[in-house]
Amino acid sequence: MDSKSCGRRSLPASNTVMVWVRRLMMPPKRLPWPTGQVIAMRPEHDALAVEVSVPDDADLARFAEVVKVHLERFGQRDELTVVWDSLS
Repeated sequence: MDSKSCGRRSLPASNTVMVWVRRLMMPPKRLPWPTGQVIAMRPEHDALAVEVSVPDDADLARFAEVVKVHLERFGQRDELTVVWDSLS
């Protein structure tokens, strides 16, 4: 099955986010959903790189927005902001 993906975005790292990443995600982590959506996250030098993908018949922009809202809520105390590189 083909899929669409949203280009990764490096988020400014906060201490909270990077500690979480180091503890749980040292190797890149893929979080697949039974409906075909996937979130891939990996730590970078001073950021968290995030990529989302969806099956061809799914709404990439909607899934990317859901992921953005949840990540920003998780990082609210550290003023985390998600900005996608591209939606293709």
